Amino acid sequence: MASRDEHRTLQNRLIAARWLETQRGRPQYRPAPHLSHHVSRVVRPLSKKYGGSVSDLRQHWAEIIGPKFGKLTQPLKFTGSPRGRRLIIGAPGPAAALMMASKTQILDRLNAYLGRDYVKDIYVTQSRTRAETPNYRPVPERGLTAHKQAQLKTGLTRIADPDLRTALEKLGRQILSREGVTGDRHPERTPKPPQ
Repeated sequence: MASRDEHRTLQNRLIAARWLETQRGRPQYRPAPHLSHHVSRVVRPLSKKYGGSVSDLRQHWAEIIGPKFGKLTQPLKFTGSPRGRRLIIGAPGPAAALMMASKTQILDRLNAYLGRDYVKDIYVTQSRTRAETPNYRPVPERGLTAHKQAQLKTGLTRIADPDLRTALEKLGRQILSREGVTGDRHPERTPKPPQ
């Protein structure tokens, strides 16, 4: 009996294999390989021949230039040809003057990092850097006086939708609490609370 079941199983497998041979579709689609793999093969030798980029320089800028200028300045771009490259550096006003005064030391440090005679000249432009941008704090909200709060409530009594009333009340509180704080030069443009 076991041989009969085995025979049936074998016969079913053969039938299924013949059917699959006639019904097979196209082979599975294989996606193209990533372009980054092939680009790196081309770019790597060019990088060795023509040198690094500004993004590589930015990563180690504080180490190359020193902590004094590293916080204030940043490399912007390379200009020129491989025979005479110029590095353009962004710096705030006083640091730009100091950078130009120590130009030879900076060139020596850059060429020690990038390779002999890689940079022939530096050009310092006055610009704002990340370290120079001020930190702005939002204006703290003040509470409303009882009179302004009563005016706001009476102005919103005619609105039937509770969600809309809540949103408008919140907006009104923000506008009324900042009134006079922002130093608005045009008081006629500021919205007046409903009366």
